Parts: sequence; structure tokens; C-alpha cells
Amino acid sequence: MDQENRHGYGTLVENLPMAFAYHKMFMDSQGKPVDYIFLDVNPAFEAMTGLRRGEILGKRVTRVLPGIKNSDFDWIGVYGRVALSGQSVRFEQYSKVLDRWYEVTAYSDEPGFFAAIFHDITGRRRMEKALEMSHKLYKSIVEDQTELICRFRPDGVLTFVNQAYCRCFDKTPDELVGQTFLALIPEEDQHTVAEHHARISPQQPSVTYEHRAILPGGKIAWQQWVDRAFFDEQGGIIEFQAVGRDITALKNQEFYRDLVESHNDVVFATDEKGVITYMSPSIEPITGHKPERFVGCNFSQLIYSEDIPCPREAFLRDLLSGRRKLHEFRIPTNEDRMVWIRGSFKAVQKDERIAGLREILTDRTELRRLRLHFERAQRMEVTGRFAAAMAHEMNNLMTMITSYCRFLLDSLPENNPLRSDVIKLREAGEKAAMIMKQLLAFGREQPFRSISLNINDMLMEVLNFLGPLMGREIEIEARLDPEIGLIEMDRRHLEQAIINLVMNAKDAMPEGGKLVIETANLQTGQPTASGLPADVPGSYVMLKVSDTGMGMDQETLSRAFEPFFSTKEPDRGTGLGLSSVHDTISQANGHISAESRPGKGAIFRICFPRIDA
Repeated sequence: MDQENRHGYGTLVENLPMAFAYHKMFMDSQGKPVDYIFLDVNPAFEAMTGLRRGEILGKRVTRVLPGIKNSDFDWIGVYGRVALSGQSVRFEQYSKVLDRWYEVTAYSDEPGFFAAIFHDITGRRRMEKALEMSHKLYKSIVEDQTELICRFRPDGVLTFVNQAYCRCFDKTPDELVGQTFLALIPEEDQHTVAEHHARISPQQPSVTYEHRAILPGGKIAWQQWVDRAFFDEQGGIIEFQAVGRDITALKNQEFYRDLVESHNDVVFATDEKGVITYMSPSIEPITGHKPERFVGCNFSQLIYSEDIPCPREAFLRDLLSGRRKLHEFRIPTNEDRMVWIRGSFKAVQKDERIAGLREILTDRTELRRLRLHFERAQRMEVTGRFAAAMAHEMNNLMTMITSYCRFLLDSLPENNPLRSDVIKLREAGEKAAMIMKQLLAFGREQPFRSISLNINDMLMEVLNFLGPLMGREIEIEARLDPEIGLIEMDRRHLEQAIINLVMNAKDAMPEGGKLVIETANLQTGQPTASGLPADVPGSYVMLKVSDTGMGMDQETLSRAFEPFFSTKEPDRGTGLGLSSVHDTISQANGHISAESRPGKGAIFRICFPRIDA
């Protein structure tokens, strides 16, 4: 190649990223290639080989690289055939002299001359060699492992599977290698693999995840995998290795454990001696004790002694033998109180012997409390009917007494000293008759009949009736709005509601205090209309009953209107008073609210729709 063409070559290849070298081939007398000289090289050549242009141009390769003739590869022969035949070649080869691997493309544009373009692939070939060695070592180690082991490319195509993997999917290595493992995973779970692989980096080369797998016959199993990535020098993933195991049994165990532990009832198990081996977390809300507190204890020791119908040992034998399957008993809590439990027991047999108990415990405390309150309410109903009947008879007697008093007064002269005694007797009889009438009205069962009422008139009647019952220690103050509006309400039900509120206030002031009863006309949105729903427009009549008694804490206040809830002794209340007040007010489309603090008394506000506004 002349000087001008050589200069053109240099200009063309100067900035190529791959190495470029142009040579002239020399032959011996028989026409066999024996050497070649360097005519031109580019900067990339210098970088890849370490040979400097100024030191090699015009020199024979056998002088630049003396060991080339002793190389395992015939570099001169391969390049000579290209220079003589004009046929290009492409190959990968290791240069022993330079200790590098190259990917070479050689071609000739003029007889006796050739050019070589090559890339340094030393890093890749070394990695491939390492992988090859790793494969051999890996295979020798993992082939007989019970875990599922495989290797696959970034696209999911398997490159290796061990025998455990083959047994799991009932396929041979030839059937699996070369195929994507994703075909063995349900489509809806494949994103799990992709999401976890996306997190892999040279800094975090491994991930652990779970997914379902499709086994022979369409059976689905759960598997857990640990995948580790191999990277090239640029940080790209070359291959994955993965170790998996079947966790189907564990998943089923987790499912049933979650099922048991999410249930409100308590599930526990004992051994053949009655010692508790498992207790579900549901025991803690019932007793206040953590499940661990019971594990290792004998079950029979937890039961309140009075609730065991026979000696503990015999009772436990009955349970273990299956003769006793249901039993109600009490167990202690961390607050030194007892809770009622109903136990459902099942004896477990193993190898034809009793291996323990499996039990379900249900908290029956609230049910028993409700049953007790119901029975008490029934007794109160019977008592009320009896009181009404007695009041009817007493009212008849009081009528006779007051009648005879009138007869006596008619027959006694005005100046007779006995007249004042008879007058007092008549007044006492009339007051007793009024009380009897109230008891009669209270004890009768009547339908809800609304009529137009002035609440002030109703309050004066009730206060006249209740005043003597309140005692001298309690001061009663009535602040009644003289312009009070009318409401629509069942008179008898309103009387009972007011009586309940007043008597509750009396009970809250055992050492005396002040009872204030107020009425007022209200409009939605007024600051004084506390407790009135702002989203219900209109005019209202408010009744407020306040006392200076013991008051209530927030927990008690939040339950004040619950049926059967009472802070009084069992023989002093049914827990139905405020509940019935709430129902009565709601029936009349009214609203009731309460506020209280311990030691600050209580305030009840009732708002009725006003019908004359």
C-alpha cells in the first residue's frame, strides 16, 4: 500500500473504538508465511496490547513478540492464508505472549497485505472459565442435595437443574434445561419473581421470596427460593443460581394457625397428662394473661374449685377419656376476678392411646350477666305487676279512709278539737291515694299515645309527687321558662322518664345536694343547645336535669344508656332506667345527651321537637 493510501487508512481508523492493525506478510522460498511487519496501528490497539506505535511500526512481529512462533495458536499461518487468499476470518483466541484473549476479524484488500480488527475479551473469557469451573464444582456439590437447585439466565432459561428439581416437576434435565422456569409458575405469581429480581444489584446480589408452583397433574405447591446473581465486570447480570424448598406444609400450618388465632374463642391443647402445650392469643382479652402464662400449667388447676363436680384427677380423667365433652366453669383473671368459660373438649388418640385434649373455650361471662339481668328484669316485671295490684287495693282502702274522714268532718262541729286531727288524717290519705295512682299508672302496660303537652305543667305535677320522697337533704330548684312551647309526647311515658332522671339524681347524692330542673325554648345552632344535632333544623323544647352528685368517669358515661348497665348494687337497680329514658325520648323523635365528671355531678339534656313554633 502506497504512502497516500496508508495515510487514508490512518485517518479512517484513528478514532475507531476497536483495535486496528495493518500488516505486510513475508513468505519463504516455498511461499509459506513466515513473518509479517506492522505498517499501521490505531490508539485502541496500543491500549489493548500495551504495544506502542513508535516502537513497532516497520518491525517484524517475530522481533516485537519473540514467543509468537512457540504459541499454541499459529497466528502467522492464519494471517498468511488471509493475505494470500483474500478470504476474511473471524475467531476468538488467547495470546500467550500478551496473556490476553481477543476476538479477531482479519481481512485482505491487497495480496500480501492484511488488516486485523479485534476486541479484548479477556474479562468475559475469564468469567466464562470461572463459570465453567463453578458449574463443575457446583454440580458435584448440589446434585445429591434434597433442596431444589437450578441455574438460569436473566431471561429465565434454565442452564442447570439438580435431581431434586427434576423429581419435583417429574421431568428430566433435558426436558428442563433450555426452557424457562417461569412456565412452572402460575401466571399471577410470575410478577413476584420479576419484582424481587428487579431489586438485585452488585451491592445486594441475593433475594428471598415465595411463590406457588405448578406440579405434575396440575397440583399447586408453595415454594421458597433464595436467588443469587452473578455479574460481569460492568455490573450486568450473567446468570442466577437458586435454591428452593417446598413450604406447602408450613403455609398450611400458617393458614390454620391464623384461622385459630384470629378467632374470638380460645383454642388450646394439652398432653396426655393435661399439661397445656398450646394456648391461642384469644385468652389474653379474656383473662389479661398472655398465652405463655398458661403453657406448662395443668389445665385442671386453672378451674375454680367450686366448679369442678368431682376431684380434679377424676375430672381430668373424664375429659381425657371423652366421657365429659361440655362443661362451664370459672377461671381467674389478672384483676382477681372470675370469668365464666364454656369448654368444648375433644380427646385426641394416637397409637390407640390418649395423647391429649383439644379444647375450645368460649367466654360466657357477658351472656351470664345478660341472663342474670333478664331474670332480674322478669322479677321486676312481676314485682311491678304485684305492686300495681297492691296499689289498686290500697287505693280502694285510701278512698274509704278519705270518705270516712269527710263523713266525720261533716258530723263534727267547727269548734270540735278533733277536727284538726281528722283533717290531717284526710290529707295524709289523699296524699297516699295520689301515690297509689302513680304506682298504678307506672305498673300498667299501655301503648305509646302522643298528645300535645306543656312540659312545665307535667314537671310541676311530678315534682309535687316526688318532692316528699327526695328528703330534706336534697334541695330542688325549678327554672321553668314561662313561654315554653308545646311538645307531642305520651304523658305516661314522659312521667316515667322524668321520674327515672330525678330518682337517678337522688341516688347520686346520698349525702344531699341540689337538683336543678330547667326548661327552655331552643333553636338549632344556639350555643345553649348542647347535645342537639346541628344537622336537624327546627325549634325545640329543652328539659335539663342537673345534680351536684358523685358524677361519672368517661367510661361509665359512655355506657350510661346501655341496657342493664348499672353502677348500683344488684338489689338496688336493674340497669334499665336510663336505657328506657333513651328509648322513650327516641320514640318521640327527641334527643338526649349527658355530660359528667367525677365529683362534679351530672347534666342530662333532652330536646323535644316543638309543635307550636
